Amino acid sequence: MPVFTPFIDDKKLTVNYDVIDKYAQHLKTKGYHGVMVLGSTGEGTTLTIDERMKLTEKWYEVTRKYDLKMLLNIGGLDLPEVYLLAEHAEKLKVDAVMLMPDLFYKPRTEEDLVYYIKDIVARMPTRPVFYYHIPMMTDVYLDFYRFLHIIEKEVPYFTGFYWAEDKIDKVIFLKQKMPDYLYIIGTYTSILGYLSEGFEAISMPLMNLYPELIKDLYTYMLDYKVHDAIVVKEKLYKRYYDLFRLDMNIDFLYMIKTEMEKIFPTLKMGPIRRPKITMSKMLRM
Repeated sequence: MPVFTPFIDDKKLTVNYDVIDKYAQHLKTKGYHGVMVLGSTGEGTTLTIDERMKLTEKWYEVTRKYDLKMLLNIGGLDLPEVYLLAEHAEKLKVDAVMLMPDLFYKPRTEEDLVYYIKDIVARMPTRPVFYYHIPMMTDVYLDFYRFLHIIEKEVPYFTGFYWAEDKIDKVIFLKQKMPDYLYIIGTYTSILGYLSEGFEAISMPLMNLYPELIKDLYTYMLDYKVHDAIVVKEKLYKRYYDLFRLDMNIDFLYMIKTEMEKIFPTLKMGPIRRPKITMSKMLRM
């Protein structure tokens, strides 16, 4: 599940490393098996390279302590910094690493993306690698069936996708044609559809807020209790939409971070560091 980066509400919005241990313990007690660190929910692109490394080391420490898997995003930065983070991930031996495309020199062909990933993987040759597919932010749309055929020859440790685009037909096709890869679903919409198609790895920000509902929904679908799962899904969506009922222009990440502190007041997530994005605009991206 994607984790927040906690910040202290001071002038510098200092990273609150001290709360990470309590955060990880909380997630373990709620039944989660792993964390995705420094993705869009974790505001990775707003951190300095030193902050990212220190936060990575802290999450690595607590995931070993509480027996959680750790998926680390190292993308979204200048290429030399991505190299440094790749070498750092290799040194720590994090469970798996996630890569985004270059956000300035965007890949225009499948070969472009494969060679970009291959170049970075050379700095972490033993780490399983996922591609972070989040086109709402990257604006990268490619033929990923063709991409997989190319990368399987070039990057032996390529493991699969963190799929954060609500295009269920595309990822179903990939799973059917290339079943040996792993597909982590990182979108909350159509979640019942994904589970019914056999996607068992799900990851979405709302897992921070409503762990019991997410667990019930997941369990019902695995037990083929679809009607019960639909009832839970409606409860989940109602809570979600109620958060934005009064102001659809509010920032999504700001809202869910604030709501988490209301639900779990001992977990101080603090403010967001990135510039605010209005919800209504984001939904149209």
